[in-house]
Amino acid sequence: MPTLDIARLGAPVNLGELFPNRKTVIDFGAGMGHHTEHLAALGYGVLAIDVHSPGICRIAELVTTQELPNVQVHLGDGIPILAEVLEPHCVDELHVMFPDPWPKARHNKRRVIQHSLLELANRVLTPVGTITMVTDDDDYAAHIDNVLAESSLFYRTTDNPEIPATRYKRRADHMRNSIHGFIAARR
Repeated sequence: MPTLDIARLGAPVNLGELFPNRKTVIDFGAGMGHHTEHLAALGYGVLAIDVHSPGICRIAELVTTQELPNVQVHLGDGIPILAEVLEPHCVDELHVMFPDPWPKARHNKRRVIQHSLLELANRVLTPVGTITMVTDDDDYAAHIDNVLAESSLFYRTTDNPEIPATRYKRRADHMRNSIHGFIAARR
C-alpha cells in the first residue's frame, strides 16, 4: 500500500498529470472500495481516501492484482489532502457516497458535508468540477440541502447522480430507505 499512497509523492500533486487523459475523481470516504472499483472500471483516474484501513487495503489489493494504473489511495484523514497535498483546480469530481450520518444532534458537527468541505472542494475542483453526494439518511439529506442552500460557492443542480450497486446502495434498497442524490456545481 505505501507505493500507492498519494502522500508519498509530496505536495503539490496534480491529479490531471498523475492520470493523464482521464477524468479525475476523488472517492472521499471510499469505505471498502466498491465505488472506487466502479469508477476505475469506467476509466476514471481515482483517488480513494478513507480512514478505514481494511477498505484502503482492499483497494490496494485490487489495484495490485488487477494492475489498475488509474487508482491511487490515501489511508487517513482526507482534509489535509484537499487542503495541502493536491494542487488547486486539478480534480474533476469529488464523490461522497453514503457518509456516516452522525444522527445524534450533538454529533452533527462531525458530518463530513459541511461548509468547510465545500471550501476545500472549491480549492481542488476544476472550474467546471462537481461534487456528488449520496445518502440514505433523510435527516442527513436535509442537512446537505441546507448546506448547499447556504453556500456561496456551490448550488444543487437538477441532475441526479448515478448510484452504482455498492454494498451501501444494496443495504439501503433492502431496508427500503429513500436514497437521496445530490450534484453540486460552482456558482
